[in-house]
Amino acid sequence: MTTQPVILSIAPYRKLGLAVSLDMAPCFTAEARIFEIAFADKAKAKDLFSEFTRAYIYAGKLHAMLKMHVAKATTESRRRRAVILLDLMPEMAKEKGLASSRSPTGAADIREAFFYKDEEFLAIEDSRAALEAAEALLFSKLMAFREAADAVKQMLSPEDRHRPNNAELVPNAFGTDTNPRMMEVPRDEAPPPICVVEGFGTPGHKP
Repeated sequence: MTTQPVILSIAPYRKLGLAVSLDMAPCFTAEARIFEIAFADKAKAKDLFSEFTRAYIYAGKLHAMLKMHVAKATTESRRRRAVILLDLMPEMAKEKGLASSRSPTGAADIREAFFYKDEEFLAIEDSRAALEAAEALLFSKLMAFREAADAVKQMLSPEDRHRPNNAELVPNAFGTDTNPRMMEVPRDEAPPPICVVEGFGTPGHKP
């Protein structure tokens, strides 16, 4: 069974690259089944254990991707701070009469004020905040799926938990694998059709 994509889209600052769009439908589908734990018998527990395990893997991959984008945004923010501090701030402080021979860029609180007057720095920080919020959302779902899987696992024997065909017990919203559907689109362009990206790319080495 498949579901319609539910896209979470974050349009980062232009220098950070392309917009990030994540298909959250599989997470929402599994999340909607958490209440079933309260009424589950052993047969239902097998179904739920498979569902929540898949959801945990899927959400984990999305979370890892977002951590990468947050790291990129953090690096860009620090780079812009360096440009302001080293190239722009001395002249700005001098123009406003805030510089001195001991402190050519002004006092610490004055330097911080200059950062927040820079529009490019603020745009990068806004994008970083959006990415961090999305990362926190995925982390909360990741923990919810782990707790849900642990809860239904208590109803199953060790043999039931590790059956080779456990993932094929029932159809679900994840299709045939748990690779996250992630697409990247230019910020100023309309989103293209949903596409699937397999994992994190091709390894750069051969065994």
